[in-house]
Amino acid sequence: SRFQLRTLNQYFLCSICNGYIHNATTITECLHTFCKKCILDYTKFYLNCPICQELIHPTNPMEEIMHDSPIQDLLYKLMPSVYEEELRRERLF
Repeated sequence: SRFQLRTLNQYFLCSICNGYIHNATTITECLHTFCKKCILDYTKFYLNCPICQELIHPTNPMEEIMHDSPIQDLLYKLMPSVYEEELRRERLF
């Protein structure tokens, strides 16, 4: 139902850009998930998770950041309009 989807919304929003997660990428230390572009840009300046402040990696944050296809797939299944919008944007570029 619509109400149940709304309660899941918080798990599919990137806390950096406040949009739906695009190319889900998770910090392995704390399991918080963000858009790939958002977390990669963020780690150029900060070494802690933007949500819990867990240290990502002192010298190479990429070692503790991984693509999270199950989260992205779940988002697309629960909210197909998000997937359709991403496809539309990709066709424009």
